Amino acid sequence: SLIGVEALSGGVISLTSGTLVSGVVVHAGAVLAGPGTIVSSGGALTTEDAGLVSGVSIVAGALDVLSGGSAVSVALTTGVLTVEVGGTATSTLVTSTMGSYQASGVLQVYGADTSAVLSGGGVEHVQSGGTASHDTIAQGGVQIVEAGGSALSGTVQANGAEVLSSGGWASAVVVSSGGFLDIDYEVKSGSAITWSTGAQTSAVTLSGVSLSSGANLELIGLEVDSGGSATLASGSMFNNVAVSAGGYLGGPGELSGSANSAAGVVSGVQIGDFNNYALAELTLTSGAAASNVLVDNQGLLSVGAGAPE
Repeated sequence: SLIGVEALSGGVISLTSGTLVSGVVVHAGAVLAGPGTIVSSGGALTTEDAGLVSGVSIVAGALDVLSGGSAVSVALTTGVLTVEVGGTATSTLVTSTMGSYQASGVLQVYGADTSAVLSGGGVEHVQSGGTASHDTIAQGGVQIVEAGGSALSGTVQANGAEVLSSGGWASAVVVSSGGFLDIDYEVKSGSAITWSTGAQTSAVTLSGVSLSSGANLELIGLEVDSGGSATLASGSMFNNVAVSAGGYLGGPGELSGSANSAAGVVSGVQIGDFNNYALAELTLTSGAAASNVLVDNQGLLSVGAGAPE
């Protein structure tokens, strides 16, 4: 095994199969080539890459791709591959040794990632300023686009998941039948949308993501701005809903969870369900108006100061 070795410009370190490395520093113009494996020595040493790292595996290790550095065809099963601003990663395979998120590989992107494949518990976080393009999210893989991050021209296959956080951006991403889109959505002034969660019965495009018929839509947050209108379709369930003053939320869909609030108009929604034993709550704040709201099993309608009773 190699620990704490430096590869200077023009230098090449070739790792044969079974060779373990940790804490290697790859300078600009240098190469670290596989098929060896990056590990952590005592959990403390990170391999740093300002040159080229190609064809290696990462098992319970860490690789940090610095500005100007690149990683090509890296297989990440456990541990972390971080692509910093100005760094690139191409054709990364992100999975896990146990097929679960508890022992998974994690790809953190602040720079640029292209053509990654996420499967079997592999997770990618596209952070603010980061870009992920032409990725494949296969069964068990998850791509999370954080605020300020971007996902371009990706494909989500059956039982894969795309998570689009508030402030995250997507374009030309396709979710195939059986795949999942979890989205935090803002209905802006002048916009009106009808939501139907679960498996879609026809193709629909939302926030740069095209859902095929049979793809699954899950709402992880909904904000209705003043002048915006959202209707919750029958049989759909929503949580983390916030309706601003001047906004409108209509039913007959169901609210779940306790983090729902309204300062605008709410009409015809259901709070709680006979088959849902977790608490569901809607809090009406000052200026809110509610009509034809059904409070069902474990449902709670809270009226704050200044709200109508």
